[in-house]
Amino acid sequence: MLTSPLSLLAACALSLLATPIRAHGGAYRGPGGPGDSVPAGTSASSGASSTGTGATTTGGTTAPAAPGGQSSGPSTPVPQPSASAGSAASAGPDGTRWQTWWGFNKDAFLGLRARVGAGGLLAGSDVAFLPGREPTQDELQPTAEDIHGKVKPALRAALATERQNDVLSGLIVALAKLGDRPGETEVAGWIAPFLAHPNQELAETAAVALGILGNEREIDFLRAILEGDAETLRARGVALSGPPSERTRAFAAFGLGLVGQRAPGAARERAVEALVGWMQREAARASQAEIPVACITALGLLPLPSDPLVPVPPSATRPSRVASIEEQLQWLAWTLERRDLSPLVRAHVPVAMARLLRVESSASAPARALAVERIAARLARELDESADVRLGCVIALGLVGNGSNRGVDVLVRERLRNVHDSLRDVQAGHFALMALAQASARPGSGSVPLAALDAGKDGSRAFLLERLASGASSTRCYAALALGVLERGAADAGAGQSGDVLLALRMSLDDARSPDEIGAFALALGLAHDTASIGTLRKQLDTVSDVEARGHVAVALGLVGDRASIQRIQEIVAKSKYRPDLLRNTALALGLLGDKALVPQLVDMLRNATGLAARAAIASALGLIGDRRSIEPLLAMLSDREHCTDLARAFAAVALGMCCDKELLPWNAKLAADSNYRASTATLYSPDTGTGILDIL
Repeated sequence: MLTSPLSLLAACALSLLATPIRAHGGAYRGPGGPGDSVPAGTSASSGASSTGTGATTTGGTTAPAAPGGQSSGPSTPVPQPSASAGSAASAGPDGTRWQTWWGFNKDAFLGLRARVGAGGLLAGSDVAFLPGREPTQDELQPTAEDIHGKVKPALRAALATERQNDVLSGLIVALAKLGDRPGETEVAGWIAPFLAHPNQELAETAAVALGILGNEREIDFLRAILEGDAETLRARGVALSGPPSERTRAFAAFGLGLVGQRAPGAARERAVEALVGWMQREAARASQAEIPVACITALGLLPLPSDPLVPVPPSATRPSRVASIEEQLQWLAWTLERRDLSPLVRAHVPVAMARLLRVESSASAPARALAVERIAARLARELDESADVRLGCVIALGLVGNGSNRGVDVLVRERLRNVHDSLRDVQAGHFALMALAQASARPGSGSVPLAALDAGKDGSRAFLLERLASGASSTRCYAALALGVLERGAADAGAGQSGDVLLALRMSLDDARSPDEIGAFALALGLAHDTASIGTLRKQLDTVSDVEARGHVAVALGLVGDRASIQRIQEIVAKSKYRPDLLRNTALALGLLGDKALVPQLVDMLRNATGLAARAAIASALGLIGDRRSIEPLLAMLSDREHCTDLARAFAAVALGMCCDKELLPWNAKLAADSNYRASTATLYSPDTGTGILDIL
């Protein structure tokens, strides 16, 4: 699947936390992706570390996360902490670590599956891989016949006979990723009965799987789940004795966003109507934040057409209807200022507004300007606003600002610099650096569309370089990544890169004092595609002993396209079967470099692997790469009950879904990127239990 989107080749179903984590469809990501050690969390509302609501971490290595619930038979639902007024359900990983940001945002920078075959799915029959001839990139992409003629029937047959919850969960999500052939609607019928399963994780996985499926015919059914309409569910053959659980309804809300994003016109309007309607009726009296946060997050995926005749009110008032993007922005602006909603719910509103503005360019200029101003206003120094909401506003400004010298965009960058310099919240300051880079590298209007890059002392390059040179170690890491994002954006916009910035990043990597710095500075150079740094990166690959840092250096070499390093990285992969986190990142690097020998090598490792962690890492890597040569061994693994553990078979199902995904990026990458993950609910992101939507492969 994923994340990663995938990009994150290793969004493998591993979690090297001190306590095993369970998740539907596989553990998705921690800092840097699953497999990295995660310190105990901090709340966005506090600058001091505190123990999260679940098991704390000690930095050790444990068994990989399971794709589903208990090991066999119906399980009791995992108790979930309450997410009521003001505090997140799970504080999560230490958000001050840059690895956490990278884990949520790297998919768009990597796009691994797109490199296997940029032309999309092949429509023809099997391609013969002749001896002595290397397959082309397009020949490596799974064909339509592979997906619908071979993989889907095998997954369907397994779903009909399987009783083990982990495997069932992986199968449900995998089938949703494959989807239906044009004109078919059979997959929803296979998934829907699991809404009544006694295992809570399977029930909620079925709800979101209907969203992953992306069939607009399921919008009304998902609405019935959200509204707890047991009668409508029973009419569809879902034999529930009462209304669906709150968690299942939250996952249905996420599903409405996923379906609606793929749906045209009237179907999307129905999804928006369902989400807004629930919020207006139920949000103020909701005892937990799960469903409200899911509704707000889903709405950010559903821009409606523009109606420039809609008047823009001078204050945040609720519109009488929500039938255009202008009215969506008004409604969200009104919701942002609702004091009868908890800060945890309101913390996700700015990102939803920003996502609408980012994806829908037809929003009227007055509506855009007013929305940006209202988000920026929540960051005013004199305003008493919660840390969670402020954090959401910082992230949002990075999505909606640009590099022009117009008043509203200058205001955005000024607010972001002030947030960083105020020292009120370390996390917000770090996010402000990333947001400043994103906004500054986005071309605006006017004669100088990227005026922000080099505007004297207020220029974003100068500001970030100063933090790279003189900040604390964690700030230097974020500043480096921000500069990498900035230079990549400048290059993509045709503005040219700064030699001074690239030189500063190379020198910083040479002088790095810790594994955290080595990883961040290396990835920054990779993001900037700085080929002049290849020598320094190779040196670090050979000398750094820290597993996490070494993996990030390998990814950086993949990003800069150093094919001369393929053999060296292959050697590391071959020796990493007992170090799944390193295996994950080095395999990702080889995928970025287009190493066609990688999949046969991983298949051979899969056949001979004995440890569950190694098997899970390899299976997930195969799925993330998306090479059709992995299909047969994964199918064999799925059906081999004699030699494969249930979890190994579950990961094979996960990998097949990832390999044959109808989307090039993981389905939840759109939810993960630029998310306010510090203000998390248990159904959004739950690193302690692995049961949030961002934890699913």
